Amino acid sequence: MVKIKAICRDENDYKRRSNSEIEKVFRNVNPSFHPFSKEKEYIRALNAVKLEKAFAKPFLSSLNEHTDGIKCMSKNKTNLSEIVSGGFDGQVILWNVIEKKPIFNINSSHNFVKGVCFSNTGENFLTCGDDNTINIWNKNSMYIHKEKRLHMDNKTNKFNNFIIESSGASCYKPISVYHINSSLENIDHSYNDSIFSTAGQFVSIWNYERQTPINTFRNSTDGFLRVKFNPVENNILLATGYDRSINIYDLRTNNPLKCVSLKNKSSAACWNPQEPFNFTVGNEDSNCYSFDMRKLETVKMIHKDHILAV
Repeated sequence: MVKIKAICRDENDYKRRSNSEIEKVFRNVNPSFHPFSKEKEYIRALNAVKLEKAFAKPFLSSLNEHTDGIKCMSKNKTNLSEIVSGGFDGQVILWNVIEKKPIFNINSSHNFVKGVCFSNTGENFLTCGDDNTINIWNKNSMYIHKEKRLHMDNKTNKFNNFIIESSGASCYKPISVYHINSSLENIDHSYNDSIFSTAGQFVSIWNYERQTPINTFRNSTDGFLRVKFNPVENNILLATGYDRSINIYDLRTNNPLKCVSLKNKSSAACWNPQEPFNFTVGNEDSNCYSFDMRKLETVKMIHKDHILAV
């Protein structure tokens, strides 16, 4: 009769006796079963060092020409190396991000800048402030004035159209100035058309040819905080109001397409660049809410973990 030896295992050899103990791992230390062990360990150590260096210093540089806090920023859609920023002291700076230097340092007429944006061509940038004015700045004319300033400065240290302040900023002249009788909070430019919109007491639609808005939306009772053009549908506009409302407008009509209200007001808004029918708003309840403009009655996603208002 054949004798058969049964495998008998003791649970104490491979199970933890308590939750504080480490899991027991059995490994054959015979080097014949582990080829290239030194090479594998070298690759693991090398990758660990690379990741440690990659995440050790994420800070690249600081653009520190502003003399006061920064209120708003915008990037050039046609030239990603350029951004413009506006401060609480009315200072506007056009930056070259690659060289990490300011291209133009402007003392605007605003007491403080509330909104900045680039035009659809990238040649102009627009600013609005608490003085209820909209300024349009042209880069080409500013380059010409800068060259004149340097030329005159080399000769007589006197030049026209420039007054150098103690802060280092220059009083350039905008090519156009638009006045409005109500307050302004934000400005945004269409991606393809030569129109721009402002948010304040009303949502106003402007073009470069007229000194008054070509269209105005007034459905919010307390005014508007942010306004954003859709990157694909040029006639679709998103606006958030002080009355906690989120409004979708079609510029071809005089009434809002859809409107929804949250428990708190939304201070920031942005369209999805890959799915332009989706957008996200930053709310004062420390959350971000993503919506589908086709189904505005339901929230698509709630982004949490902020500890303060967005």
